[in-house]
Amino acid sequence: MREVIRHGDNGWLVDFFDGEALVERTLGSQQGIELRERARRGAQDYSIAKGIQGYLQEVERLLGGAGRVI
Repeated sequence: MREVIRHGDNGWLVDFFDGEALVERTLGSQQGIELRERARRGAQDYSIAKGIQGYLQEVERLLGGAGRVI
C-alpha cells in the first residue's frame, strides 16, 4: 500500500513482520490526531464507489465515449 500511505503524512508504514513496531505505532497514535484526520480524508479518496466511478470513466474513454457502459 505504499502508493496510498505516505509514512508520517497520512499514516505509518511498519515492516509486516515487526510486531513490536506495529504495537509502538498503534499505541503512539494517540498523539497523532492530525495524522489520523489526514489518513481518514485520504482513505475517502479510495472508496469503492470512487473506484468504480473511475473504472467506468476509463472504460468509456477507451470505447471512445460511446455512452454508458452499464
